[in-house]
Amino acid sequence: MNTKAKGNKWERIVRDNLRHRGFLVANQKASAFPDLVCISSNGAGLIVECKSNGVISPGERQLLIDIARMHKCCVMTAFPRYSPSSNKEHNITYQLLIDASDTDEEWPV
Repeated sequence: MNTKAKGNKWERIVRDNLRHRGFLVANQKASAFPDLVCISSNGAGLIVECKSNGVISPGERQLLIDIARMHKCCVMTAFPRYSPSSNKEHNITYQLLIDASDTDEEWPV
């Protein structure tokens, strides 16, 4: 599987997981940045950047934080957590980059 296909598959996994958790999720087309724009059941905004390799550059991180501050929403990255015994995808790890205290928004639970 090429890198783009792997990234697209990972985005779909994260999107489906967030929808299952009650978020309204819109995904960007054609490798747009950020990957997912979400709204929680209480109306709070959430931006998610999906990284199948678990790596986010300092520039991407700063851009996500700037977008969150501009739009007063939370930002997270989502990357796979691997099982140590099999090195296969085991679960999703969400890393909060900027939260409600930084944006004056309520954290979407």
